[in-house]
Amino acid sequence: MRDVAAYKEENGILTCIFSGKLDTVVSETISDDVFDHIQQAKEAVVFDFKNVDYVSSAFLRVAIRAARAVPGMKIKVINSLPDIRDVFRIAGLFKIFSFE
Repeated sequence: MRDVAAYKEENGILTCIFSGKLDTVVSETISDDVFDHIQQAKEAVVFDFKNVDYVSSAFLRVAIRAARAVPGMKIKVINSLPDIRDVFRIAGLFKIFSFE
């Protein structure tokens, strides 16, 4: 399986760069890795969905777990397709995730 998650830290901001389809199998595979990186984040966390075209409910669980580890439970999401924003909105997660 190709890498679907990469991480970059700059000025205390951790950017989680995702790609591909974040389906159930992928979400289960990356869950612990994402959580481990987020626990080490110093200030803020950004999810970059530039190359993501699908998120499953399993990924939403990964995202919620990640948000619980972030002070203030706020994660910024950048470069997402409107359909992905809709998934988060319908799931009622706009209070936790801010979209740009």
